[in-house]
Amino acid sequence: MTLAMSPTVKKRVAKTYRVNFTFHPDALPMGDLNLFGSWNDHGDFSPEWHGSGTPMKRSAEGTFQATLDLIAEPGQTFFWGVKDLHGEWMLFENEAASFIPSLDQSPYFRLGHRTWLGLHHQGQNGLRTAVWAPNAEEVSLEILSPQALRIPLTRRGQFWQGESSQGWDESLGHPYRFRIITSDGQEIFRADPYARVRQGPQRGISDLFLSPQGDYRHRYSVEKTGKHHLRFEAVPPRGEKLTTPPTLRFFRGESPLSAAQLRERLPREQKLPSGETWWHHNLQDDGSIVLEHNSSANAYSIAIGPEEKLRGLSYRIEDHKGRTYHDRWSNLLDGHHNWARFGVVSEYRRTQLTPVLSPRESLTLYELHLGSLLGQGGNLRTSTFPQVGDILSRIKKLGFNTICLMPTNATEGFRDWGYLGTASMAHQEAFAEPGSDAEKDLIEFIERAHKLGLRVLTDVVYNHV
Repeated sequence: MTLAMSPTVKKRVAKTYRVNFTFHPDALPMGDLNLFGSWNDHGDFSPEWHGSGTPMKRSAEGTFQATLDLIAEPGQTFFWGVKDLHGEWMLFENEAASFIPSLDQSPYFRLGHRTWLGLHHQGQNGLRTAVWAPNAEEVSLEILSPQALRIPLTRRGQFWQGESSQGWDESLGHPYRFRIITSDGQEIFRADPYARVRQGPQRGISDLFLSPQGDYRHRYSVEKTGKHHLRFEAVPPRGEKLTTPPTLRFFRGESPLSAAQLRERLPREQKLPSGETWWHHNLQDDGSIVLEHNSSANAYSIAIGPEEKLRGLSYRIEDHKGRTYHDRWSNLLDGHHNWARFGVVSEYRRTQLTPVLSPRESLTLYELHLGSLLGQGGNLRTSTFPQVGDILSRIKKLGFNTICLMPTNATEGFRDWGYLGTASMAHQEAFAEPGSDAEKDLIEFIERAHKLGLRVLTDVVYNHV
């Protein structure tokens, strides 16, 4: 008779871990605080938060600290929060920070992460940075400037932080990114979610989703037999008319593609909605493509595709004055043209905006989408903050006392209602005037509204990015 042997179950052994907690209140005045978490008074894990609380000591730097011995199995996740002596949560229980004692023995929470995370100017010419990367093995900040500055970051709980006494002035206006070595050894690059300026979708390109019959479709409702093309665009400054249409050229490396190479690579015919022009009709002998004029928007565009056939090429759009309309950061077509990409080193604009209405005064809201309110040519030319600011007095005369903006954050592509965000802290650069930036123009828009006695509210979407 053969006896079946039961598999041996390896018992997970609980261990005691000394954990150092730090709570940073930023500039907010705080009285005494107590630490609470998912453990009991003996340090054993307890999902019911049975502990009576541990007083936290205030450090010379203004942080609050406490040290506990917690008993946990390897991999056990704990949660923690902070209350004041009146029982009010400072670090809320329902938004509690988590940590694993066997991996993270210095949990850290800063109340104003917005003023800590990201990239900030420090001192005369220095900078500091921090990012949340709980599972990373190594993190560094890379600034893609001529100086190619790289700053190694050190772990602090689930966060990584670093600083440099030099480099801010030389880095202004240049893109930056975080280089991360993952727990399995992969090297990846990530944008800063707290960047106030992002490179944004590639200028001069928008998606063109079509049905088999050549009708417009939303990106998420294109049939399997539908097509994803691109529209290349040039929008001259407001009020300026070009005597000669801009031209589009494609390159492989530094070599321009010829007309014969384009014909071999791309379909020559495609059903299109009224008002769109297919590239082959405007193809020149030298391989350049003349953009078609849209008189209602005083803008130029051409449809070309499918999108996947253009990957690996770069593009350039120029007018007869030598001005370019392609993206200043990257003109490589890699399938990610509609995303807000890496952050851009920029000063934080601090401004004091005075409330214009009493908190008790009722609101009469005028909701608007910044880009389409005064858009032209099917929003081929989107409206901008200064342009909408010019009509605020008309909105005021209609009896409204509050402007309610639909989201103005960076989104997938330049034309979106604002709810497919790719960066919560950066604004849609398509809403800025040429030569300006969206954050500056938004601040000036709000100041113009306040001078007219208008309050400004904005819709935001944080959980889509």
